[in-house]
Amino acid sequence: MKEFVLTEVDIERVNQAAKMIQDSLRSHFTIPQWAEKLKFPEKRLKRAFREVHGMGMYTYLRRHRMEMAKEMLLDDKPIKAIILKIGYKSEGNFSKAFRKVSGHNPSEWKDRA
Repeated sequence: MKEFVLTEVDIERVNQAAKMIQDSLRSHFTIPQWAEKLKFPEKRLKRAFREVHGMGMYTYLRRHRMEMAKEMLLDDKPIKAIILKIGYKSEGNFSKAFRKVSGHNPSEWKDRA
């Protein structure tokens, strides 16, 4: 198997992808769409992203969303406002994702924080 070597261009594009993810939490882009927008082969983007960030792009997106959700929970924002801001369509999906990342549902986490 050929060794995977990250170039400066790879790292630059991965950083652009991370910024795109952070700036568009409400959007539902696919990896092929991100790759096309960055003019970067999809397979290489996925591998380079994992090398730089230690996780896949969707995991990165979910974690970033949950970090924002935690901040808003601490600011006493209503759940409906939080899920709209970070791109979830239902409280159930949000709670499931939150529990997957934090180990607790949102209200339990807020009580413990």
